[in-house]
Amino acid sequence: MGIVLPTASDITAKFADGTPLMNISNDAVRLQPFLGGMFTPSERLFVHGFLQCDVETAGNTVRLNAAGNGLQRAGTITDGTNLFVDAGVGYWLYKSQGTRGVTGIIPTVEIHQNIALGGSDVVNAGPFTVGNFAGRSSVTNVVAGSTIEFNQRSHLTAAYVGPIGGGSARAFDGGVQLMFNHFFGP
Repeated sequence: MGIVLPTASDITAKFADGTPLMNISNDAVRLQPFLGGMFTPSERLFVHGFLQCDVETAGNTVRLNAAGNGLQRAGTITDGTNLFVDAGVGYWLYKSQGTRGVTGIIPTVEIHQNIALGGSDVVNAGPFTVGNFAGRSSVTNVVAGSTIEFNQRSHLTAAYVGPIGGGSARAFDGGVQLMFNHFFGP
């Protein structure tokens, strides 16, 4: 179970003279139950998958200065529920029984699908409308990379991630990921 706690500041907008126009609190807590699995048909080949639901437990309070008499509670914005479906395949190109130097090379390919199961809330007050106007969206990304294992205790991973498809849901053009993990203990 993943739990996402609010850590950012509230969102505040003000007029040029400093009079508050809007405040959206950052109070929402998200719960993310998940299920993952791995299938290893051989010593070198593996397939893994992951299914996760992302649910907001309570929304963020919206306060607007719609009538010019200070911030008043206008409603609550709750983000929609999301489903994350991930699958990948990898193969140990090199797997050493030794414990020194490069002990493994593992290229992998993954696909990540993020699906909005419901729309987000919109709050209306006077002439103002606050919320997500994009509606429901789904995003699909592909990741291709390789992990190099050192001394059977450290992993250096480099990968490229890019979106599949376009449209308004496309959040980025592509990116490079670089990760290092070292496993402590016996």
